[in-house]
Amino acid sequence: MKVDETLFRRVWNNIVLRRLICSKIKDYLSEDDRVVLISSSAAKTIKMYMEDPLQFIKSKGNNNNIVSIFYCEFLTVDLFKSHYDTYCKDIPVASVIDAISYNRRNYRDIWLYCRAFDFLKERGLRPESIQSVSNIYTWQHVIKSNNVEFYNYAKSVFPMLDRNHYKNELVPRAAKPQKDYWGHIQPMTGTDLLAQLLDDLIDFDPTENWLECVDFSYLAKNGIADIIETIHMHAGSCIPMLAKPISKYHFDRQLNEHTMTVAIQNKQINSIRCLHKVCKIPLSYATLLLVARTRDLSFIIALHNIEPEAGRLYTIFLIVISSTFNAYFRSDDPQCNNFRKEFIDHVKPLNFINKTMEQQINTNLAIGKWPRIKYQPRNAQHHFTMFQQSGADTNIPSLSFD
Repeated sequence: MKVDETLFRRVWNNIVLRRLICSKIKDYLSEDDRVVLISSSAAKTIKMYMEDPLQFIKSKGNNNNIVSIFYCEFLTVDLFKSHYDTYCKDIPVASVIDAISYNRRNYRDIWLYCRAFDFLKERGLRPESIQSVSNIYTWQHVIKSNNVEFYNYAKSVFPMLDRNHYKNELVPRAAKPQKDYWGHIQPMTGTDLLAQLLDDLIDFDPTENWLECVDFSYLAKNGIADIIETIHMHAGSCIPMLAKPISKYHFDRQLNEHTMTVAIQNKQINSIRCLHKVCKIPLSYATLLLVARTRDLSFIIALHNIEPEAGRLYTIFLIVISSTFNAYFRSDDPQCNNFRKEFIDHVKPLNFINKTMEQQINTNLAIGKWPRIKYQPRNAQHHFTMFQQSGADTNIPSLSFD
């Protein structure tokens, strides 16, 4: 029987119906199927516990691990209630909340967490009485989940943390992609939680520098442009405050021209595009020197195509063809010479080279040296319509002297 795709999506995107379906089919899944869905360790954990809870607790070694069953993805509400009432009378409630917040199910769905929290309130929990120092680990788990539903629920039941916790721990954590190296279930992708967190903090205090400890160089180095763009969109007013680092140890983390340098050194086109087009960090002559020194023509063309009308391919070509380019490499460096020849061959159809320059290049190629060229257009009033995309190959820009 063929399933209607539209109907399927409507049903599956309804979280209530999805939970109902999952609750109905779970009894028909074999243990092997459950292992595939979650992990063998989770299946083994719940099986050990159900066989002998006391022996399971003893196997964990100390009192803190009384709550370790709350980490298991196969935990149910009834099992949570039973275990709490039987074994957790002497355990601080903050430790219980921390343990249940660590459960990887929260990456995708917080129904279990909400029911457990409601149960704890029935047992006398007063969320407003929980101190920040006891609650910080729970908030770290919330941020790691990257689940905006989990974040919104947590902020509705817990008191606000001290602002330093947000600046030093939660915002920097939210501004990095989350990865669980030990679990089969992974945190949510996307930047919804980060966007909501920044909106909330700026609404709370728009004068505070909430981005003080965000490592922008890390984002640029790894090509994580979506996070940079989200920060700019939701907290752009805070970014200019980063011009002066809070200490010399934070200089490399700031959002400035150094961030662009890091992106170029690591050839991260997505980062370069975002930093230049969204964050308005200029591609200065100094940064184009760095681009030229990569000696990677495909990277240079990709960077040029970010903004073809700026004519950066021509500027980089002049840098590469000049005699001073040799100062950065050994004179007998074959990679440097091969790169120059490749670059020259690439730009020949683009009218970059006039007859005089071509003569100089051919002569000096023959004798193994490079000319002192300072080539500029003869008429400054002629504006180049440079490097517009044309033809079937969109990777090869073109040049006209209109």
